[in-house]
Amino acid sequence: MSEDLKTKKIILFDGVCALCNNFIVFIAKNDKKNIFKFLPLQNKNINQFIDAKNINIKNLKSIILIEDNNLKYKSNAAIEILINLNNLYLLCKIFYIIPKKIRDMAYELIAKNRYRVFGKVENCSIIKSKVNSEILKNKIISDL
Repeated sequence: MSEDLKTKKIILFDGVCALCNNFIVFIAKNDKKNIFKFLPLQNKNINQFIDAKNINIKNLKSIILIEDNNLKYKSNAAIEILINLNNLYLLCKIFYIIPKKIRDMAYELIAKNRYRVFGKVENCSIIKSKVNSEILKNKIISDL
């Protein structure tokens, strides 16, 4: 695995989920410190990566944040990602006041209905537009 992947925070996401794709574009646009890399779960080499990290993605309905070999799922992952973007998003720490069980229930409700409400894309479409392509060209992990 490249040295770059060892130093970056890696976000695993559902590449066919329109909501997930839009969230990744939002993160990339606001990642001024260039600390995130993105890996769609549909990546052809994902099994090699998850085996190395000992991650079980079977029936996964959560975004995953990998930071220093620590995994964060669901609401914890979303909050940590936002907190890392810039000082304005540090305010998101307030969501930790809400018990994890309640935050994750809300997360799971959205995750369960994400295709029906937000739609699906044929494949990871975040790099299709020219603007998104420029923003994401060095952030998407294509080959491991």
